[in-house]
Formats: sequence, C-alpha cells, structure tokens
Amino acid sequence: MGIVSIGFALSLLLTSTPFLMAGSIKSLEELKPYRGRGSYLQIDGDLRQKMFLAVFDEIQRLYRGTVDGQLHEEVVLLCPQTVDFLYSQFTPTKVSYQNGSRPVLEAKARELTGGLDSDRQKVLALLRYVRDLYKGSPDGPQSSLQGGTEEELMQSNPRFCESQARVLAALFQVAGFPSRRVGHFIGGHAVTEVFFEDKWAYIDIRGIYFLMPDGRFASTWEVWQNPEWIESQSEDVKKDRLPNGDPRIDDIYRWQDTPGKYFHPSEVTTIMNYDLSQVDRYTYKKVDPRKLGTPADEVESIRQKLGSWRQLIFSK
Repeated sequence: MGIVSIGFALSLLLTSTPFLMAGSIKSLEELKPYRGRGSYLQIDGDLRQKMFLAVFDEIQRLYRGTVDGQLHEEVVLLCPQTVDFLYSQFTPTKVSYQNGSRPVLEAKARELTGGLDSDRQKVLALLRYVRDLYKGSPDGPQSSLQGGTEEELMQSNPRFCESQARVLAALFQVAGFPSRRVGHFIGGHAVTEVFFEDKWAYIDIRGIYFLMPDGRFASTWEVWQNPEWIESQSEDVKKDRLPNGDPRIDDIYRWQDTPGKYFHPSEVTTIMNYDLSQVDRYTYKKVDPRKLGTPADEVESIRQKLGSWRQLIFSK
C-alpha cells in the first residue's frame, strides 16, 4: 500500500518537523489529540497554530450547519505521529455505498467511465469531469451555492474547492473506489485521496496528481516527503492540469504556485473521512455566502491577514 513505516516516520520526526514530538498513533483513542480544532496544540510554532485556528474558524463561518462544516470538525492532522494509522486503519479500503441509493451520481459515473478498461482510466475520467465543472458557472465572481448535496453541486457548477472535492469523493465511491477528503490549511485548498491500485493516491480537483518513479500514483504523504516528484512529472501527466486558472476567482487553479504551497515543509495538512453510506450524519442544507451577514470590510480584513501570515510561514 505504500505506507510509510514507523521507523521512517520517526526518523523524520527526529530531524526537522513542524509538529510536536510524540509517538506513533495506534488507535482511534490515541488519535483524539490530533483531531478537530483542538489539534492545533500538536502543531509547532505560534504563527502556524494561529493560522490553523484562523482558517478553521473561517471555514466554520462559511460552512457552519452544512456538510462541509461538519466534515471540517473531524479533520485529522497528517504528520509523522499519525501517518501510519491514517494510511492503514483510518479509512476503510472497501466501499460500503449501496447501489441504487444515489441514482443521479450513479448515472454520471456510468456515463464517464463506461467502456473504460482500467481503474486508472476511470479515476482520471472522474477527475477530469470535476476539474471542468467550474467552466459551466454563470457569469459572476463565483457560484453562490455552498453546502447542498453532490447532485445539487453538480448542477450549480461550483468553483469552491471544498464543494468540488466533495463531489469528486462522492463520484469515486459511487464508481467503487474508496475516497476521502484532504485539506491544506496554510496554502488553503481542498483535494481528495482515492484508493485504487492497492494504495492511496493524491488527486487535486485542478487536474493534478503525481506518479512515483515506479509509475504508481503517489499519496499526499509520499509527495510531501518527496517534493522532487512535483516537477519531475511527464508531459502526459501535466496535460491534465489547468494551466491558467479562472480569472474570475483570482486564478486559484493556477499550477505554478503549488510547489511553494501545498507541499511546503511548514504546511498543515489534514485528512477527513466522508462516507456516502453514512449521509444521515450530515446536513445538506444550502447556504448563500452573500447572506451570511459578515461585512465586506471584515471579510477583506480576514483575507489579508491570512495572506500575510501565509507569506511569513512559507518564507521560512
């Protein structure tokens, strides 16, 4: 499965790590300090802690009372202490989704993967569909829909990465592939991991993924520990990336910024489970961010503060 060994994780911890020293997690009970908002205590550095808390609280402001807010309450830090557990026991590697429960998603998955022979071809077909969802959005700065079911999101052509990553995770599961959400808290991005070819693979909704030297897909952790893989990808792999972004949303899709952001040594990355067989746990109400009641100047102040902190963290 490409799981990082405990010995390797500890060797990283003993050299230089942005997380506090601790042993390797072996159970859900031991995982609790690394879960949710309180996990900031396991992050090394006052500014990185403040950044995590500010991003966490801003996500809750935007998504409170929706499935995306609920998912973020359950984030787990990906770090040397948790990596073995997260890549072995945390997420089931067999889909428990019941066929027939989400017919619209099933129809779309069949449309996209029908006639394809390999799991790799199917995974990439689903990625490309979600990658291009934003192109159908109406004129304006962004889709106004937050929250909602995956079916509703597909109709609204969302541009928010949280929404897109959830749609992709859902489509993966309907197509038979275990999946989960990944959050980059400092860089500010949501992606997915999907389990196929006997291991977890990092899949960014902008069309970004990474092949290891042996040709297999790399996980989030494997890329973080081997940043040289980021720029060593073949031209065939790079063809799937959105090169220029969408100018209506400040080019957040642009690939060029990624090496300095989402896999920076000081990044805080989290993993959260999202299981379509447990939808009763979540609230799928829709929220219009324009009606949250937060003054525009306050929103801009938050954005600028996070941007300045991000620059300080990534400059080290």
